[in-house]
Amino acid sequence: MLRKLISAMLPALFAASALAAETGEEAGAAVEADPTAAKQVMVRVDITGIADELASALGVEAEALPRSVEVPIETASSACDMALDQLELFRAADQDLECNAASLSPELERAVAERIDK
Repeated sequence: MLRKLISAMLPALFAASALAAETGEEAGAAVEADPTAAKQVMVRVDITGIADELASALGVEAEALPRSVEVPIETASSACDMALDQLELFRAADQDLECNAASLSPELERAVAERIDK
């Protein structure tokens, strides 16, 4: 079922990537005008609870995976099944932004794949 979901989402992801590439110059100009606009809120996501599923999706051994990975807050919200508002409350209270992954997402898979490729 997860593979069907990922397969269904791939065309949309590629379209979004193409659109981002086309508008890259405009985004760069916006960052130059406001340097804080480029800062993303990152959350450390513990992936040990879904390590077997994630390893299978990536075609690696679970032991090859890191214990956690930092991802943008939106990705963490989805992976940890937490409302974005709840993570924002932790941030406002100056608490560590951490959560435990409960489900896979293409963005989480990509972040982990990038981490193990380094």
